[in-house]
Amino acid sequence: MSVKSWNGSTGFFQTAGYWSPTGAPTPGDELYIGSGRTILAGGAFGSASVRTSFHLIGNTAADTPTLVLRNVRLTKVAVSEAPPLYMGPYDGAPPGYYLPRHGIIQIIGTVMNDGGSIEAGRNDRIGGGSLDIAMQGRATLINTGSLGSVVYNRLTISGAHGGSLENRGTIDATGGPVIISAHLTGVGGVIPRLFGNPKKAPCESVLCRL
Repeated sequence: MSVKSWNGSTGFFQTAGYWSPTGAPTPGDELYIGSGRTILAGGAFGSASVRTSFHLIGNTAADTPTLVLRNVRLTKVAVSEAPPLYMGPYDGAPPGYYLPRHGIIQIIGTVMNDGGSIEAGRNDRIGGGSLDIAMQGRATLINTGSLGSVVYNRLTISGAHGGSLENRGTIDATGGPVIISAHLTGVGGVIPRLFGNPKKAPCESVLCRL
């Protein structure tokens, strides 16, 4: 297993020079994208025997690292948006202040999350950020793994121009809100949050279908 970082440009995932240390990623790697656009297109990536991790962790609060997935099958791949950026007195902020960060996944064509996970936030830190999954045109995301959000984070799945989410796995909103505006199909499970005040603010307390 290797730990690699994207260099912040726009380019194709398998191009060795875009990663540090140099080299195209392989299944089982830990991959960090701090800015720019990483394009993973065509075929398949991942392995059923080992988990590969993508972390969309903005170098600053203004960065929106973007992972572009085009006609690809991801096997046992975990994608997570960053925990918030910790700010303290030396940063000119109150002690213990967390600055939210954000990540974007663009879906082009047909993409399958095959037994992996896509979540807003990471469960080892308090949240406050968001992860947006945006269907481009009539794209389809097929989920046989899990989609969700950890505490105080938000996962948004949009499909303004006919994009769809086919859920064969699990959508878990127990940690934070999951907001879906894409066309939703499939026989997979949905786990809503069971606390909060859904009458007052439904998209802050339960899974929402817009």
